[in-house]
Amino acid sequence: MKVNTDGVLLGAWVDLQQNSEHFQSPLQVLDIGTGTGVIALVITQRCEGNAVVTGIDIDPDSAQEAAENFANSPWSGVLTARHISFQEFAADCDTNHFDLIVSNPPYFIDSQKAPSLRRSTARHNDTLEYEEIIDGTINILAPKGKLALILPVEESRIFEQKARLKGLELTRLCLVRSLPDTPPKRALMEFSFKDTLYKNAAAVTTEELIIQTKSDFTREYKSLTCEFYLNF
Repeated sequence: MKVNTDGVLLGAWVDLQQNSEHFQSPLQVLDIGTGTGVIALVITQRCEGNAVVTGIDIDPDSAQEAAENFANSPWSGVLTARHISFQEFAADCDTNHFDLIVSNPPYFIDSQKAPSLRRSTARHNDTLEYEEIIDGTINILAPKGKLALILPVEESRIFEQKARLKGLELTRLCLVRSLPDTPPKRALMEFSFKDTLYKNAAAVTTEELIIQTKSDFTREYKSLTCEFYLNF
């Protein structure tokens, strides 16, 4: 199976413990645009199987590939892949159902399309706009649940602004650099519902992760992802 660095980063970074007393047992997780199922598999491994994870994808080949990877994993009984759009899924799903929603969403906005339709669908947000992710999440996320995404830095700022307008607050942020002397390339983000009881809550928890130096991967990156790469 193809292993996407962004997917591994999100699955390894997302907080599965914070406010755990408010979560269901097993943890109810949705992976939007699951692709090969990497994020879903990483989260299930971290939960040691104590999670029910649904991966959805609008691309039928991706959904089929994820289903095969799930079936061949040690956690086949708690992993499900479905060929369905998030818009359809959120419209049909019970409200307040998921403790955690994760996504490595398509992020190119009004840019030139790739020749491959499948590649364009995975990378361009024509079929899943940010507002649709936010509105669908609001409909199906549990009151104390979290939405976690990875996006390029500029797109992350756009998403944060749109989410805040709808009542989802950024609570945790990690800026990811490829090398120490390069600007941040990706933003890992966690959102929760705005809690009017805590208007004076602490500022967003902000972190930074550097993936590698000129000669090797950094100790922090290895520590975060070592459970999911054989060469670490």
